[in-house]
Amino acid sequence: MTEEFVAVLKKLISDRGIGVLDDARICRSLLLDYGNEHKREIKLFTKALESNFPVKLRNCSNRGLDKKQMAKSWYEDDGFDIMMAEKTLNCLCHVLFGDTLEDFDNFTDPRDDQVYRTVKIGNQIWMAENFNYNAPGSKFYYNDPKNAEKYGRLYDWETAMKVAPSGWHLPSDAEWQMLVDFAGGSEVAGTKLKAKNGWNENGNGTDDYSFSTLPGGDGNSYGNFSFVGYSGVWWSSSESNASNAWCRNVCCGSSGVYKGNYSKSDLFSVRCLKN
Repeated sequence: MTEEFVAVLKKLISDRGIGVLDDARICRSLLLDYGNEHKREIKLFTKALESNFPVKLRNCSNRGLDKKQMAKSWYEDDGFDIMMAEKTLNCLCHVLFGDTLEDFDNFTDPRDDQVYRTVKIGNQIWMAENFNYNAPGSKFYYNDPKNAEKYGRLYDWETAMKVAPSGWHLPSDAEWQMLVDFAGGSEVAGTKLKAKNGWNENGNGTDDYSFSTLPGGDGNSYGNFSFVGYSGVWWSSSESNASNAWCRNVCCGSSGVYKGNYSKSDLFSVRCLKN
């Protein structure tokens, strides 16, 4: 249904000579002109456009965004099925912004039902928040569960290599570099990938791609933790030698993304990449 409706809307807009980025009110009038064949979808589209929902969705950088809950909050009073609402919202974003239908999807880890926001950047699909699966050996920053709610858990390298759910994996050093290159290179990518809020010392970013990195700090095998609020470090799957592996580091006082070589016993954050 959704892909068919996308095609209908794009043809309709094209026939009228109106670009997909024009004012939402114009798109709304076109939808209403179309008739009753897609009446339920049109009602959802109209409600979303009137509330500027697609722009809010695209610009939202809140960690842990669950689109199902957002859809429910907008549509629960209208008697629509939530799956129907989600598909229609994806369709709307596709028509207005030209994104693929999966660009605004969430992923639910079937092992614990945690929901992760995902985002497509270039040709890659990333989890747009730190992983938080309770694997043996994973830690909360300062052993406080409240920190995991914001920053996810910290993992040593061996655990990080095994923690990703089916269909996802720990990104390699080369895959991290693809993301950094897409975001403008190592010297500027940090600012573009940081969340707009949550960094100390005026270190917030512009979050150009809704990747929304946060400074979850790090830990070590001795039980020490440091730098929450100031930096974040993420494992790659690539070893530098038998004892160390490559990581990416973002700091509050810098615009860059830095490649580091750290002990596999250290505790860092994990971002998963779709297979």
